[in-house]
Amino acid sequence: MMEAILAFAEARGAKNLRSLPGCWVERVDEHWTIAANGHKEPRECWPIFDCMRVVIPPFHFAVWFNGWLAGVLDPATGGVFAAGSAANEEEFKAALKAATAKEGKEET
Repeated sequence: MMEAILAFAEARGAKNLRSLPGCWVERVDEHWTIAANGHKEPRECWPIFDCMRVVIPPFHFAVWFNGWLAGVLDPATGGVFAAGSAANEEEFKAALKAATAKEGKEET
């Protein structure tokens, strides 16, 4: 999962997340949105894409599906993720790969 997230972030030009005043937020597609907190402190994140508000722990990711929080991911331990038929890790990873491919920088 982390490889797909990092490839997507790189394809979308994410750099130096610590320098941002808040979280890096990006829409993956019409269903999925991701945010990353690159700070040493928790950050509240309320994406502009009509997603529910969440406090993201330091150096974690938050993922929304159709505006609903679907997961909070920790690069070190994995985190938690929804396990529904449409909102689950495999569907999110497929969406990340498709969005990365659209940018012309497919994940290796």
